[in-house]
Amino acid sequence: MKRTLANRPIAAMVVVFSVVDALILRGNPFGNGTIPWIGAIAVAIAGNAVLAYVVAGWSAPYLVSSGGSAGAAAADPRSVSFAEIWMSFALMTVGVIALLAVDFASRDLIVSPTQRSERNAELVRDTVREHAPQEFQLLLTAADTWKMSENTYRSCIPSSKDQSKYWCVLVRGDEKSLKVTRYGPGTGNAEQFLIWHPEYRGKRKAD
Repeated sequence: MKRTLANRPIAAMVVVFSVVDALILRGNPFGNGTIPWIGAIAVAIAGNAVLAYVVAGWSAPYLVSSGGSAGAAAADPRSVSFAEIWMSFALMTVGVIALLAVDFASRDLIVSPTQRSERNAELVRDTVREHAPQEFQLLLTAADTWKMSENTYRSCIPSSKDQSKYWCVLVRGDEKSLKVTRYGPGTGNAEQFLIWHPEYRGKRKAD
């Protein structure tokens, strides 16, 4: 353990990989919401420290020796140090790949017929995750999108606590420059449509 702690290349790699891991964890690939920076950094450093200073530090002498405890104890220090560096690099690289895989696998599936509607779905998802209360984030996949025009989309997410409450995102622009122009609590799309077009109320009752 003391030998590995004195290995400066490993310390540098732990710092670099911990920053990368923290950036991935910041997006919270394990659920809705966002992990605080301090939590992401703490988890990243702890995980990489275990891989580099415990797993790699323990196994490197066995890897370069003839085998057994006696062989590990008599292993060439330079060979052990070199093995520790490469094992640490390999283990932490696998850790980054694993986090990326979990992150991509946990992203909401966006199925859209056009690039414009797909971009709208991405903007709504990101806006809800960053600004909406938790009760709306839980039902993000239940978002109802109203295509008001070729360049305007209104998406509303119901509350998990009160079905009469909605949190809406208004997106405007062309296919290449869609942007969020308004977001916050609002009326559901169906009710909002009838407010703007009261002439349809009679038709709805007749149906």
